[in-house]
Formats: sequence, C-alpha cells, structure tokens
Amino acid sequence: MEEFSKVLKQLNDFLDSIKPGVGPSPKFTASHAVMCLYIIAEKQPIGRKKLSAELGIGEGSARSLLARLKSLGLLDISKKGLMLNKQGEEFLKRLSLLMSPPKRVSAERIAISRISTAILVRGVAEKVGNGMRVRDAAVSQGASGATTLIFMGGKLQIPGVSQDAETDFPEEVGSLVEELKPREGDAIILGTAERWRDAELGAIAGALSLLGVGW
Repeated sequence: MEEFSKVLKQLNDFLDSIKPGVGPSPKFTASHAVMCLYIIAEKQPIGRKKLSAELGIGEGSARSLLARLKSLGLLDISKKGLMLNKQGEEFLKRLSLLMSPPKRVSAERIAISRISTAILVRGVAEKVGNGMRVRDAAVSQGASGATTLIFMGGKLQIPGVSQDAETDFPEEVGSLVEELKPREGDAIILGTAERWRDAELGAIAGALSLLGVGW
C-alpha cells in the first residue's frame, strides 16, 4: 500500500507538471499525456507529426506536450524521432503498479459500442459505485461510454448488471481475466467508441478518475 501511494503521488505530480497554465492553452488533456507515453513506448522512434495524428491533437499542442515531457526528463528527441529515455521507461514501469496500458479487446456483449479498450486499475473497486463517474470521464474524451467491472469476493462483477460476470458473459469476461489477471479489489474499465483512439483515451480518463488524479 505504501508503494501504491508513492507511485500515485508521482503520477499526480507528473500530471500537475504538464497541466496547461492560465490563458490560451494547448488542446491536450491528462489522458493525452499518459497516452503519449504509451504510444512512444510502443512505436519509438516516432516522429512528432505521426504522434500528433495518433493522439488526435494538433501539431502545436503536440509540440507543447512534448516540450513538457522533455523538460521532465522523460524522453529524448533526435533526428530519428521521439524515444523514451531510461527515466521515461522507469516512470511507465512504476505506473504499471497502478494501471495497465490500454489493451484492445472484443467485448461487444458488455460494451455499448463495437470497439473496446480495457485497462486494469489496481485497488479501486470500492470507488466505482454505479460506474457513472467513469462513464462521464470516458465520454469527456470522445468515447461513447464505459463499462466498469470490479473484482470483489473472488468474482468479476458489473455493478447493476451482473454479480458473476464470468458466468453470465463467459467469452468476453473470461478473455479479460486471462489478459489482465485482476486481483481482489481491482477494477477493469472498458472504454468504448467508434474509433480506437477515442476508446483508449476514454479508458485512460476513466482510470485516472478512479485514481483521483488528472484534469
């Protein structure tokens, strides 16, 4: 728990450090910042133009976001493109103690749109409630909505829908269990949308809302 709290503070400090200031602001959110690190880690070296297209933000906003990330010592910029440095890789490694990277999944029976992205969030099941806060956070990032599952009493549940989701939806939920390996007290967020990027950003926004960080 002490390590969890320490990493959560690091995530909160990171997001506070890159938050746009007062006045005309670049059009990116906390979800874009986290997604940016995931994209660079997966596709490095990657050019700024391609990265901005992947994130769905303008090149000017991408430039501002990358400048903030570089000032924090998380990435290197060269002629080959953008790459995480050792400090950036360590940050993502610590972040994995709180949440997993977004993973594309098939979950049409328990999601509201055809495209779904799943994120595991550690130790936040009791904060989910009816899931509306997560849904609203996902929608704010362009997602159609979000479905949240919680692992309580040794079972994955969908609040208000199923007390034993793996029995009621064996194919979809069984796959989530195999891929994400939830533990007691964890939550799984399915960001759903008509485009992968919106589903991924929505799932990240939902995860940040449960962790109590972001803007």
